[in-house]
Amino acid sequence: MSIFSKLTITTLLLGQAAAMACDCAAPHKIPRAFYTADTVFVGRVYDVQVDNKRPFDGKVASINVTEAIYGTFEKKNEKIRTATSGAACGYGFQTGDDVLVYAYLDDKGQLATSSCSRSKDASSASSEIDKLRELAKEDRTPETQN
Repeated sequence: MSIFSKLTITTLLLGQAAAMACDCAAPHKIPRAFYTADTVFVGRVYDVQVDNKRPFDGKVASINVTEAIYGTFEKKNEKIRTATSGAACGYGFQTGDDVLVYAYLDDKGQLATSSCSRSKDASSASSEIDKLRELAKEDRTPETQN
């Protein structure tokens, strides 16, 4: 294979990978993310299952809720759906991680999140969690959501 052919194939593959990459807008500021989420909590991931036949919601993280910041929690464990890959904006849940989760109800009524949300490793989010605790004490009416 000629060097030109190799370069052409490499360029096509890199271009395809870039076209498939997740493209998020800048994350919302903490108050807006809080007010638009259906639930916000801190927890520890105890299981992650992946169904590769469902690329846009096939990863399911089972999380033990350690602090419910906002939302209705009927149980101490939540299942959160996300895309199976980072290229589709899936959040990178790993068993054993402590996470701050901003979750939203999807069209099937299941909780979901993505790498475009403010969900993150809880160990690096202590000031954000403090801010969320303060926001949770306030009224969530539309005029307070600025």
